[in-house]
Amino acid sequence: MTKGTDSEEMTYLTVKAQWMMNGGRSEEDWNALPLSTIKLLTVDMFAREERDMDLMAGAIVKAFSPKKDRE
Repeated sequence: MTKGTDSEEMTYLTVKAQWMMNGGRSEEDWNALPLSTIKLLTVDMFAREERDMDLMAGAIVKAFSPKKDRE
């Protein structure tokens, strides 16, 4: 994968690090992945972050809403 802006490179390295940590895989394994798989891993990472932010926002709203609205 070609690297572009600093933001793109940071995203690439973050996805790579998560993939390697979660599966205990090597850099050689990462380098053998097709570009399409790396793109899917990137989309998955952003989807998980979005879901986590939505869950956090919902919990904050619930925590600060009047008690009668929480039940």
